[in-house]
Amino acid sequence: MFSSARSFSKQVLNHRTQIQQQTKSQLRNPRAKDNRADDEHKLVTEKMRQENRERKKRWREVNEERNKDNDLRCRVNKRANQLYGAKASPAKEKWIGEEFERRQQKRHEKERRRQQQVDLPSDFGEYAALPPHQVRAANDFWRSVAASNALESDARCVQLPPLRSVLPDELRQPV
Repeated sequence: MFSSARSFSKQVLNHRTQIQQQTKSQLRNPRAKDNRADDEHKLVTEKMRQENRERKKRWREVNEERNKDNDLRCRVNKRANQLYGAKASPAKEKWIGEEFERRQQKRHEKERRRQQQVDLPSDFGEYAALPPHQVRAANDFWRSVAASNALESDARCVQLPPLRSVLPDELRQPV
């Protein structure tokens, strides 16, 4: 796995070098490229980048758990490189596996505790017609109110104020 990553890194560096050389030659000879073709290329490139951003954003929303795992794996690998160096070793691989599992379990436990602490309905009745970002904002606010009012003896039983009392009038839809 690491050898293919190294060869890929070399390919990327070679490609970068080629681009730098092309750029230098174009600076020496400004007529090397037609401005119109360059503008078209920039437009196509920007459109492609925008589409890629949107595609990745949709993927992250649909695959929220996998995205969290990928982020965690990246952080663990970065820390392993700091501790063990860039070269692969059995001790490093073992540490990566154990650390990833430990941090993943910690995240799952934290999410489970948060969910147990406050079980709120996902449907807000008359507020269901609101745009999703406003419903999420109301839900987050409601959870923060519940968390601050939670009793230590029984955190699952929380008396919440009616949603109507915590949302500003401009966020509410007429009934």
